Amino acid sequence: LGLAILQTPPLQYFLLTQILFGLATGAVSSLFVIYASQYLGLGEKIPHLAMPMTLAMAAGMPFWLQVMKKIDKHKAWAIAAVGMIVTLCFIPGIEPGTGALMPMIGVMTSFGFFLGLSSIALPSLLADIVDYDVWRNRRERAAIFFSFQALVTKLNQGIGGAIALALPTFFGFTGKGDPTATAVVGLKIAFVAWPILLLAPMSVLAWRYPLDRRRQGILARRLAARTS
Repeated sequence: LGLAILQTPPLQYFLLTQILFGLATGAVSSLFVIYASQYLGLGEKIPHLAMPMTLAMAAGMPFWLQVMKKIDKHKAWAIAAVGMIVTLCFIPGIEPGTGALMPMIGVMTSFGFFLGLSSIALPSLLADIVDYDVWRNRRERAAIFFSFQALVTKLNQGIGGAIALALPTFFGFTGKGDPTATAVVGLKIAFVAWPILLLAPMSVLAWRYPLDRRRQGILARRLAARTS
């Protein structure tokens, strides 16, 4: 596996981009329940936040498929990341109380919509890398690449969540009782600032992804010529 990564520069680039993305989304996924319940006072409304977010992920996929027909999928991924950043920027302005429900539903629905793009863009990008590996290294390692990518995704979610959960503790957040003003700052850093800090460079990397549509077309023609 290590050799496969070393032999395939686009895979290295892809994994770095995905790690940043996964750490950010893992932080949001792990903290939104705590943020909504402990700070906003929406503990009984968590299903009202989670369901629209999940539905938006699924409902947005046909839209993103159309987008990826018109622009490079890596650029669509970058645009989705910027959309996540903009969405997260609205969170600090939501004040605790019953009035927080609708704004928070809007924020999480928007985040889910942009997150849904990754479900279709990442496998497609990785398939292009498999083609590159076949062309350059004359190896068929699709199973290895996809298995490793799935492992990275799982690790991302776990590690990203662990980091996000640990950050507020440095500001005195305990999860018991009403959080102090300092603890709230820690929650906002972990739930908003930390993911944005990861998504900003990730969006740049995704936009500048080296294996674009033109290069993939050249690669496909060379592979076709090799087998003919």
